[in-house]
Amino acid sequence: MAELPHEIVFFDGDCGLCHALVKFIVARDAAARIHFAPLHGETFARLVAPRAPSIPDTVVWVDQAGQVVFKSTAVAQVLRRLPQPWPTLGAMLAVIPRPIRDLVYDAIARVRHRLFKRPKSQCSLLPPELAARFLP
Repeated sequence: MAELPHEIVFFDGDCGLCHALVKFIVARDAAARIHFAPLHGETFARLVAPRAPSIPDTVVWVDQAGQVVFKSTAVAQVLRRLPQPWPTLGAMLAVIPRPIRDLVYDAIARVRHRLFKRPKSQCSLLPPELAARFLP
């Protein structure tokens, strides 16, 4: 994969927790380095699915070099791109062995629809300054 112009978080558009994560990132990423796209969208199908067809239904991170990571590793990468104190938290999370991190991630994922209200629509109206950060 050629170098990308920005880093991308792929998320489940039907998940309230995923929407909360996107809002969290947008509120803290003043430089607008991180872009977003749905897991089942055109961008995912073009950039990720051909290289990694067995990725589970989870948060997926693709950096500018095209490296694909998911689950807790994706969350750690996102945190590392935000201003302090988040990079420190991301680095601390990355020190925990991946199987343990992913076990906790999977436990939260199993109950996410009960804990977080499902969004009314996958694509809410975005202000023009944010619309360019959301890919199809």
